[in-house]
Amino acid sequence: MIVCQLCGKKLHQITNTHLKKCSNTSLKSYRKKFPSYEVVSEEFRLKNSIVHTGIKQTKEHVEKRIESMSDYKHSIKTKHKISRSNIGKSRNKGRKFSESHKRKLSIVKSELWSDPVYKKKHVKAVLKGNSNSPNKTEQILQNLLDKIDSKNWEFTGDGSIIVDGKCPDFINKKMNLIVELFGDYWHSEELTNQKKEDHEKDRINHFKKSGYDTLIIWEHELKNENLVKQKIINFQLV
Repeated sequence: MIVCQLCGKKLHQITNTHLKKCSNTSLKSYRKKFPSYEVVSEEFRLKNSIVHTGIKQTKEHVEKRIESMSDYKHSIKTKHKISRSNIGKSRNKGRKFSESHKRKLSIVKSELWSDPVYKKKHVKAVLKGNSNSPNKTEQILQNLLDKIDSKNWEFTGDGSIIVDGKCPDFINKKMNLIVELFGDYWHSEELTNQKKEDHEKDRINHFKKSGYDTLIIWEHELKNENLVKQKIINFQLV
């Protein structure tokens, strides 16, 4: 353990978050003020080095990490910031892997995703951790669907139902129908790198393979609820 020279608290690592809380300063300023003091304890440094020595994690450990993702939620504002900052970036940009390492990664990933239990659990955990569903826009669409057929339309955007690795927003099991609500920001061409028509077609074809017909509703369309309502009615009649 090391001692923060500003507040006297014992820590494994002195971070920007801690320094901002205790004295409203930054790690950069702290290093300048106390250049001879460590900001990371020897125990923490050793533990961190062991983690990155290439020790293979068990499937149970991976699953526990996935489940833990559901305990933390970003605010909508933070999600937007993260999304904007990641545009055009890659976690492994500039990092070179050998061909054998690439093959190993591909095999491991394929094995994990070929397991339907793992796949379903992973998707559910991500949705649960990232979602505040149903949000206001989803509630508007839910109300419209309830007016049309409250018995058969079900909100599933919370990950309660997964169809071939994807989570539909609303589903009608009786008629094998799905309604997807595309947010204008999250499904924009800027983020999907696809034209609007191609993005819609991909989602429709994906659920079609599992026997579902899909209707895409865009967020801006909900400004005219009567028009959307009629669109859903016509979709059910086809």
